[in-house]
Amino acid sequence: MAAAYRVDVQRWSGLFGELMDTIEARFARPESRRRVRDFVAGLLALLPTKNCWTIAEYAGDDGPGGMQDLIGRAIWDDSLVRADVRAARSA
Repeated sequence: MAAAYRVDVQRWSGLFGELMDTIEARFARPESRRRVRDFVAGLLALLPTKNCWTIAEYAGDDGPGGMQDLIGRAIWDDSLVRADVRAARSA
């Protein structure tokens, strides 16, 4: 018998939402705040390959431009986001 993981979907969704609410606050523009949530969801998704095209398609975007803007041009403090993730992980 194969081992299986059991995930409480409601709890996971709630924890993901709380973490993303915190991380989104580190982005100045509303477009970036929405996009970072979509980007992280795409990274966690079971996609065969993960790049700006596939993540953008997963998020419902027409092309990768918005995801590329998030990675290359959005203004955010990566050290504060890392601290947020670490704090959430230890909570």
